[in-house]
Amino acid sequence: MHQVNPIHNRFMRLAMYVHKRQHGVTVVVRRKLQVQADPTTGQTQWQIVQWKVPRVVVLPEKRQREVRQNAGAMAANRAIVQGSSFDTGGRHFLFDRSEVPCDLLLKKDDWIVFNDRHYDIESVTDYEYHRAWLVIAKELQGRVEVCNMRITRLSTSDQLAIQDNSLSSP
Repeated sequence: MHQVNPIHNRFMRLAMYVHKRQHGVTVVVRRKLQVQADPTTGQTQWQIVQWKVPRVVVLPEKRQREVRQNAGAMAANRAIVQGSSFDTGGRHFLFDRSEVPCDLLLKKDDWIVFNDRHYDIESVTDYEYHRAWLVIAKELQGRVEVCNMRITRLSTSDQLAIQDNSLSSP
């Protein structure tokens, strides 16, 4: 890491800490390594590797309607212009590079699983001094992915209630 401006480095560490405390959640980054198809049955088998990143800043989702029109159809018949529209959801993910596993280097073919939803990576921006990644991703609607992670959050009142129940049983 470059120590060009120690004040800037300290500010970036502090900003990442604050954001991770307020908006940090666990996400999974997945990558398809190999695809094999059985020629007799036609079934496809994927070999997927995944990384669990403990605290990623996830910003609120931005929904928008996108419109696609065919230029060839517009040129052929100018009186009738047809197209299609669909809703997309996009999110911004902020990865702290100090918490990312060493063997993970994000690629555009990777995808992010957050809240059992599939997000395709559109762009990855590297912050200065390799401090963080800003990832813009779009949700692939209708695809549900289960991460098989058991994330339980117990507060102190939950732990006290569990202990109180065990003590009060005859």
